[in-house]
Amino acid sequence: MNRWLTRRVALLSIVICALALYSNSLSNGFHYDDREVIVHNPLIRQIAPLQAFTSASFDHAGRFTVFRPLLLLSYALNYRIGGLNPFGYHVVNVFLHLLAGLLVYLLVSTTAAGGDPQNKPPRLFPWLAALFFVAHPINTETVNYVWARSTSLATVWYLVAIACFVRATDPARQARPRQKFLWMGCALAAFIVALFSKEIGITLPAVLLLTDLCYSPREQLRRRLVVHLPFWAVAAAYAAFMCHHLIGPLSVPPPRSVAVNLLTQMNVILQYIRLLLLPIGLNVFHVVPEACSITSFPTPYSLLGISALLVLAVAAYSRWRVVTFATLWFFITLLPTSSVLPLKVLMNEHRLYLPGIGFCVLLAAALCGPVRRRFPRGALVAAAAILALYSLGTVERNTVWRDEVTLWADALRKSPGRVEAHVQIGIGYVERGMLDAAVAEYEQALRIYPYLPQVHYDLGNVYLRKKMYLRAMEEYKRMLELLPSSAQAHYALGIAYGAQLDFARALGHLVKAKELDPSHPDAARKIELMRALGQLYAQAMKALAQDAGVARGNFMLGNVYANLGRFGDAVECYERSLQANPSQYAAELALARIYLNELGDQEAAVAHLRRAAALCPDKEERERLLAIADKLSRSR
Repeated sequence: MNRWLTRRVALLSIVICALALYSNSLSNGFHYDDREVIVHNPLIRQIAPLQAFTSASFDHAGRFTVFRPLLLLSYALNYRIGGLNPFGYHVVNVFLHLLAGLLVYLLVSTTAAGGDPQNKPPRLFPWLAALFFVAHPINTETVNYVWARSTSLATVWYLVAIACFVRATDPARQARPRQKFLWMGCALAAFIVALFSKEIGITLPAVLLLTDLCYSPREQLRRRLVVHLPFWAVAAAYAAFMCHHLIGPLSVPPPRSVAVNLLTQMNVILQYIRLLLLPIGLNVFHVVPEACSITSFPTPYSLLGISALLVLAVAAYSRWRVVTFATLWFFITLLPTSSVLPLKVLMNEHRLYLPGIGFCVLLAAALCGPVRRRFPRGALVAAAAILALYSLGTVERNTVWRDEVTLWADALRKSPGRVEAHVQIGIGYVERGMLDAAVAEYEQALRIYPYLPQVHYDLGNVYLRKKMYLRAMEEYKRMLELLPSSAQAHYALGIAYGAQLDFARALGHLVKAKELDPSHPDAARKIELMRALGQLYAQAMKALAQDAGVARGNFMLGNVYANLGRFGDAVECYERSLQANPSQYAAELALARIYLNELGDQEAAVAHLRRAAALCPDKEERERLLAIADKLSRSR
């Protein structure tokens, strides 16, 4: 089998595997934080490198105070090419995963597969390690979740940096100092790019040192330590910069103490290992209880298990260094997310993307090493079975990531009673236009935990879309009770009061929203609109008071309703106006627009367009309206 497995065949098979396994993910939608960092993020609307590197936060709203300029630029490029169509974003994510798989193959080929003097594995080893990585279901979150692109983007450059470093320090190329410095410069550049993609890149100097310790000739180690210094210097400078950049968020009390976080992360690491060994129960929202004491279950067993693995890694150094390399790779690359830094979310599957490479290398090494020596055919059967199971799990998991409803319904089955799942399913139902189902999910979330201002706001928005204005205002007012300084709630209340023709109160809340948030994108425009509509409404009421059937008064009132989104009421007013005076071109045109753009009734829209054309005094406009009407008639 080793004869036909040339490098080209191996690389091509990795590409085919990645494309085949994730082809059913390309039609999936956006999820969770994707709305803030992509859909509602004005920073990605243009490709602006300077803004990406100088922005105080990743998103315009300031919720994500991270420094990931290259990730922001990748989203901007996606937006430039395909707008907010999720397809293009998923294509890029799959491509990055494919690249990562190829780099795993090349990296293992040049380090673990070729550098162990005592146990040189066969050519199958790097190929299997890469295939395990590409097919493992744990990576579906990183590939399907567009916000998790930061992880795959950083991983790709992380692996490029290691490959360049290995090439620069290869003893066979020591006679070419220019090439050595060129490759070392490329390694440093790739390291910086990885850091600009996500913070997990900061562990690279430690992994480079691990690589040298495991796969470099011992007599050269002391001499080569000096080449590591630039990487540690860059890491130190980056750490200092991030401390300054995050000075605001660092001043906020952390979600838990460092000690509690460290103890809890021991349990999380054991869960990570279990998911790598047996990827069953994958979940976008893992529930992890905090460990307040070292004696709280299962913390002692987690500590014992982690200690045993570390001892095994050290003990294996003299006889089978790939075990040392893969095990320590796993723990080192987990340090940014699973150690002393108290992150808001305790456990995420996409945090295993880079550490999981160590597991895949270890699994491939076991099958190509001791298992293959004792059971040659059994090792191949086991490898094929594992790949088949991984592939089935990945394809099935991609379907779970189709949209918010499928994803969070799965999370709710695995973590019942969680308020977060109900909220996200509600958002998914709103996106599908299933408003009654969304109301049920939001209300269930509030029954579990009523102190959720944003959920009251979202529920109010659903009631507003359902034209249930009083219920909408109740929810907005509850949000203000919990969050009195919310410009968002005041703005929504202004819209709701305006929809009920209470323009004085509408203006009051809109002005308040503008005061609380001077940069509000719509408040100033809505204030002017409400003032104009208030005056128009007063004129309409004055005209209708004199004659309820007057054409002018009903037409003005129809304009008021149309601007407020009350299209059914607007249609009634325009039709009453036409009953009083059938020769109104503007009323016919307004009805045509409402039926076509808002109510979806093409037949009625065509009828009103033809009547508007018959009343239009301008020949060119008349021909244009008739052309539109003919086109709509043919498309029905």
